[in-house]
Amino acid sequence: MTYIPKTIFRGNDIRGKENEDLNEGLLQLLGLAYGTFLRENNTKRVIVGYDSRASSESYANAIVSGLKQAGMSVVRIGLVLTPMVSWALHRFKIDGGVMITASHNPVGWNGVKFFYTNHYDSSMLLDRLYDMVTNDTYKRQDGGDERTEDIEDAYFQDIIGRVNITRKMSIFVNTGNGTAGRFVPRLLKMGGCDVVEWNTGINPLYPHYTPDPLNEEMIQDTAQAMVIEECDYALMFDGDGDRVGLLDENGSLVHPDIFLLCLIRALQQEKKRVVAVCDVMSTQALDDECEREGVTITRVPTGYSSVREAMTREKADIAGELSGHIFFNHNYYGFDDGLYAALKLSEYFAHHHEPVSRIIQSIPQYISSRPIYIPVPDGAKMGIVEDIKSFFQKGGYSIDCTDGVRVNLPYAWVIIRASQTSPSLGIRFEAQTREGFLEIENLIRTTLSRYDEVNVEW
Repeated sequence: MTYIPKTIFRGNDIRGKENEDLNEGLLQLLGLAYGTFLRENNTKRVIVGYDSRASSESYANAIVSGLKQAGMSVVRIGLVLTPMVSWALHRFKIDGGVMITASHNPVGWNGVKFFYTNHYDSSMLLDRLYDMVTNDTYKRQDGGDERTEDIEDAYFQDIIGRVNITRKMSIFVNTGNGTAGRFVPRLLKMGGCDVVEWNTGINPLYPHYTPDPLNEEMIQDTAQAMVIEECDYALMFDGDGDRVGLLDENGSLVHPDIFLLCLIRALQQEKKRVVAVCDVMSTQALDDECEREGVTITRVPTGYSSVREAMTREKADIAGELSGHIFFNHNYYGFDDGLYAALKLSEYFAHHHEPVSRIIQSIPQYISSRPIYIPVPDGAKMGIVEDIKSFFQKGGYSIDCTDGVRVNLPYAWVIIRASQTSPSLGIRFEAQTREGFLEIENLIRTTLSRYDEVNVEW
């Protein structure tokens, strides 16, 4: 049997520390196991890409070696973003894909995302791979080979061809020295926009901060720099380009659940009936405005698999998570793509000849916290959430356990959930009034202060 730390198998992918949880030997075995799974499901071809982290190329080489040992034909697409792997699956009509990335995790981490277009549940697939590797039940087979494809130009031409940006705008772009810096500025320039670049040079050491649109350092740095440049708005991207963040011309943060509503309104100009999906951490304003505008919207647990499954079930046109994942089904392929989201936002803003801040002010909003992620050991976070659930149940509160625990008060709500991608708790709260906001914040601080593992100074 082969030992693998179970904690690296998270809700939707694998993530762990380089040379501690992950190494080339393990990646080769994962490639062999995934190749075995694909062959069992009558799939012989697989796409492989990787991001710009220090270990990513060597990990990609290792997983390709394992895939070839399983008899797979590998299509290498090189240094890319996660949405480009998803796009390549459709481009080449291939069912299997692998992306080496740890997305927004800090320096020293890496990971693997496995794609299977027949909508095999991510957690079930990961469980299967874990069992195969730990029990050595993968199967070697002759016939493996590889080839290389450059998809950048074809991908750009496809997504640019799906938008119509009617006027030139000045966009401030911060990619935090992540992989997105290799692609985003060129794409937006091809789309007819002026681009002011900030931290777009790739540096796997992330010298300023981890590229993450929810990262407070990234938000503040972007806000201060963009105002000096007098740009129309700013876009921020995570390390692998599947999430996007937005600041208006004044450097004020626009939460992803709010700009999701902008994209929903844009869709209403293209089709009569719009169906949308959002995650449980999104603002109540989404539900209220969608109901008022005749849009059907469904809330689901946070996470790639939950959103994709709901989009299929509800036949949704668009979906979004508070983290900045935006999924497009109408006139696209149904996956989350930070670059395509950036183009669609630019198209929407170009059609409105007024500042972004004024567009956003037209959307009724409640007083909301930013998403807060508190470091908590993986071994403790689920137990804490369960204990909090029990605490509020015994207290007679109205709760919803769709994902973690959401406590509903007449004037406010708060949600606490265990992160699927990192050792942390995710928290967000919202209220109708400032007084209610402070009251719900005090309630959650008091509740969390009972746990030694939790720092309530956010």
